[in-house]
Amino acid sequence: AHDFRDLLVDSRGVGPGETLVHKVRLARSKYMAGDVSGACRTLDGYIREVHKQTGTTHTQAQARDLIEDAHETQKRSAAAATSRNDRNVGVG
Repeated sequence: AHDFRDLLVDSRGVGPGETLVHKVRLARSKYMAGDVSGACRTLDGYIREVHKQTGTTHTQAQARDLIEDAHETQKRSAAAATSRNDRNVGVG
C-alpha cells in the first residue's frame, strides 16, 4: 500500500528537476488541510506529468509503477477521509 511519503520517495530523481516531487508535496499539503478532492486532482496532474515524460526521462515500466502508486495513494487518501468523516458523525 502506498501513501504520500512512499510516492515522494519513489518520485525523487525521476524526470527533469523536481516537478513530480513538487506535485506530491502539494497534494500532501492539500490532503493535510482537509482538501481531499484537491489532493486527488493534484495527483491527477502528477499522473499526466508522468505520462508526458515517459520515454524521455523514464521508462515505460517506471511510469507504470509511478502511476500505480499515485492511484493507490488517491484511493487510500479518499478512504482515510471517508473513515474520518464517518467517525466524526458517529457512523461506522
